[in-house]
Amino acid sequence: MRDGTVYTAYASPDGTAWQQVATATVPSASGTGDAGMVASAVNLNYPGQITTALFDSFSTHE
Repeated sequence: MRDGTVYTAYASPDGTAWQQVATATVPSASGTGDAGMVASAVNLNYPGQITTALFDSFSTHE
């Protein structure tokens, strides 16, 4: 989520219950044209196997 120049990161173990995990201020993020999405899939229980992050929707709004 972005609010001005502050970005907030969330994580969910099941895709339903989301918890805030971090915030970052990015002074160069200005205007309505700046948006982004970062994904990470961590696989602690099965080392050496590929883990995939799957998104079924993504939207932006002002």
